[in-house]
Amino acid sequence: MAKITFISFYNDFSVGVNVLSRVLIEAGHKVSTIFFKLPCQKEIEWFKEEPGCMETFSPYGDIVGSNSDVNKASTRDIKILLDLILELKTDILCISSRSPDRDIALLVLPQIREIFKGIILAGGYGPTFDPETYSDLVDYVYRGEAENKIVELISLIECGKSIEDFDNISYKKNGELVVNKFGEPEEMPLREQLINKDSFYIDYDKLYTYENRHELIRYPYSYSIFFGRGCINTCSYCSAGNWRNLYKKEGFRIPYRRNRQIESVINELIKAKNSGIIFVNFRDEYLTAKFEVLKQFFHMYENEVNIPFWAYLVPKHVVNDPEILRIAVDAGFIDTVVGFQSGSDYINRTFFTRPLPNKYHVEYAHLLAKYKINVKYDLITFNPAETDEHVKETFKLIQALPKERAYLSCARLFFLPGTPASKLFAKFKNTPGDFERYYRNTLLYLICFVMSENEFGKILNNQKMISSWQNLLAFYKDYLEKRGIAFPIGTHDVPGSITTHRYQRMLKKYNYPEIIVWGNGEYYKEMVHIFKGESIRYHIDDEVNGNGIETDISPPEVLSGIKEQIPVFICSSRKQEINTKIMNEYSNFPGKIIV
Repeated sequence: MAKITFISFYNDFSVGVNVLSRVLIEAGHKVSTIFFKLPCQKEIEWFKEEPGCMETFSPYGDIVGSNSDVNKASTRDIKILLDLILELKTDILCISSRSPDRDIALLVLPQIREIFKGIILAGGYGPTFDPETYSDLVDYVYRGEAENKIVELISLIECGKSIEDFDNISYKKNGELVVNKFGEPEEMPLREQLINKDSFYIDYDKLYTYENRHELIRYPYSYSIFFGRGCINTCSYCSAGNWRNLYKKEGFRIPYRRNRQIESVINELIKAKNSGIIFVNFRDEYLTAKFEVLKQFFHMYENEVNIPFWAYLVPKHVVNDPEILRIAVDAGFIDTVVGFQSGSDYINRTFFTRPLPNKYHVEYAHLLAKYKINVKYDLITFNPAETDEHVKETFKLIQALPKERAYLSCARLFFLPGTPASKLFAKFKNTPGDFERYYRNTLLYLICFVMSENEFGKILNNQKMISSWQNLLAFYKDYLEKRGIAFPIGTHDVPGSITTHRYQRMLKKYNYPEIIVWGNGEYYKEMVHIFKGESIRYHIDDEVNGNGIETDISPPEVLSGIKEQIPVFICSSRKQEINTKIMNEYSNFPGKIIV
């Protein structure tokens, strides 16, 4: 039995690591996970010439850096990591790294090498697309998918046998990079995860365990999962959509999508729900399958999981068959992203390899608004291929979008190593003056989003205003403040974000004979109106001050005597705590807990 430690950078949850951990633990190995530095975004004063990670813009116009660009690993962070590796008495280190993790890998891995004498492997998007860099930092790079090979690979290392001829392996020999052929990929898509409680989190000069991770992680009650593997798009700037091209070059043809069995996904989510999870993130590039499969899945999800979820759906599929959206919303779909990238179909088609016309995305956005889905609209800015005419097309696009429960998310063009975009944009060179022009255009996009067409036309005619990003930013912030404009974020923290309209939909659809409401504080006050006319058997409130509403208050103990399947609607900022309390203290309660 080997002692294996995974290290993941700027992550607090990794589906890939969780899957590999399960495979190895089931094979009898001891596995630990270290999340070294967590996801981070911070406002920055100005743009980096060559950012290591994506730079974005808040809906309020501020420039935002991320991860290693704004929260570098401190000397103390690295010492905690090195000490922990030694304390765990690790035999084999497995580095899980994405393309933007290159800078932190270059910083940390040489220091790990100094104190760790075992074998170091590296895998993930970063090492797969850039084996040259990582082969200088570790013993071996594993390129591609590893679920069906990792047990064999670890066994060979454990027995002291060479892995230099192992499929998918790359390494340096006499200063030259050796790149082995790919082995046949597994037809089976991603397996079920194992949430490894032998996990550690290092950030801001402190070490956290799985048990006290909530002190560091903002939403420890959410769960990430993949319905399948693969993307139906091949966007030029993205690694995910170009993954299958790696295998194609090796002579293997893999489908655009390899979906899991529905029962496998549902069973995993039921386990997550029973552990106290109250939000699900489907991390698929697109959550897609044949309509009948999606229909069956969403119905099972609604009946057996019924937790609010975030997902990408395929805009064209929904436009062609809106029934997909209705069923998804009934299941719990409440939050998503619509990627436009540019208002110009020409730019999308020619430079981003996105052939679907924007009209489908606009129509999809209006369908989402009909169901009160929270939406983030994505645009890529700082695009040197765009002309003034393309910028005007983007203004027209923005004006055509529904604005309720939505906000505009702009990101600076950032392409990953090994992607087609790195070649497509190689001929364009930016100057510092270009940055100011791009920023002005980005601010104009944001201003356009909150204004009427007539208002915005006046801004465009104000040359003094639009010639300065400083003037635009000051004007925009003042405009938002005076009109009290804020932007929605899908969260349980605010009733109107995902809870109120979700509960209203459920009450209308199911027409429950009776319900139980567990509500307290201002959260409950903001949404008590939706229960008007409902037959409420009990109002439960476990807070000392009561819920501040004139009604009979019952203690939680009333749940222990209920035999019927009556749903409990939780209306509180303490949803996760109350949900866990009901499951732990009233485990025989037969009704559904609605969050």
